[in-house]
Amino acid sequence: MIPSLHPIRSSDLGVVFRGLSDPRVTHHYGVHFNSLEEARTQLDWFADLERTGAGRWWAIRDGEGEFLGAIGINGIVCEHQRGELGFWLLPEHWGQGIMARVLPVVIDRAFRELGFDPGVPLGEGTNAWLADQTSPLGTTPFDADALEVLNRFSLTLYEQVRRDWFALLDQGYRMTGTGNADSHALQVEIAGFPVTLVEAPAPVGPPRCEPPEELV
Repeated sequence: MIPSLHPIRSSDLGVVFRGLSDPRVTHHYGVHFNSLEEARTQLDWFADLERTGAGRWWAIRDGEGEFLGAIGINGIVCEHQRGELGFWLLPEHWGQGIMARVLPVVIDRAFRELGFDPGVPLGEGTNAWLADQTSPLGTTPFDADALEVLNRFSLTLYEQVRRDWFALLDQGYRMTGTGNADSHALQVEIAGFPVTLVEAPAPVGPPRCEPPEELV
């Protein structure tokens, strides 16, 4: 099954209600509907987001057009170049890798609409805010020494971030590219992913959080 993004239609009301009346879904989503009429307000919200420019949501469908869930961006504030990303899936489609396929697509759209444009120099046009040093700390989003270029197995997302990393390097922002397996344990992922290890003193006594200055 190859999921893809499509417009949300009024005919999706029934399946939207089925998803957003299921406690397993709404426990993570933040809204819960008890009737079709209540669920209709969600479709109205989707339409209002696109009409006002405050965001956009899509239906996630399989190759046969079956509705699997929804994903989108809302809360867009153009002045601050930010927004929120959310999604939900019908429980019968959990654990099938659907989000791993559609998230990079949505992130790319959000990135092109809200974030750094690799074709525009920092401090100019849509990227002017990224060079703004008026924050209380006098820093910018790119005052860093390293950038995570690869995380686990999303080749699509890696290619997007690598493109942006190269654009930053070309503009004189010297950042070390890093890669991580994001495994959070010694034995989780298959072999081949990059791993970052941190050397720390051997623990003495009960476990504790090491102060940053003791980390090497």
